Amino acid sequence: MNDITKKSATLGYCEKFKPLLLYKHIVFCFPHANSLGIVRAIAKGGLNPIVVSIGAVDEDSGLFHSKYIKECYRFATPSEGLNFIISNFSDVNHKNFLYPLIPQHYSLILFISA
Repeated sequence: MNDITKKSATLGYCEKFKPLLLYKHIVFCFPHANSLGIVRAIAKGGLNPIVVSIGAVDEDSGLFHSKYIKECYRFATPSEGLNFIISNFSDVNHKNFLYPLIPQHYSLILFISA
């Protein structure tokens, strides 16, 4: 009985996010446990995000092996990653969701998206 209740609650939760499936969800982050938590939270709603990771490549990081990630791109500097996002995921007619987890680039991202 408890399993049925939990399953129906989960289905209702995913139904709320169904309109968001039309958009790409991009997480701009460092390979860190906090980033993995954000990716998991987004994926719990049925939205598998695209991750643009910045910094040293640590193959042991759980972020790169997560089952919730749709695509993963790695860059050495935040500027390279931001340029990649702008060139590949910016569309005037179809806006995407960007989750910036790199504090020093919040103002730059907000300026670009305006």
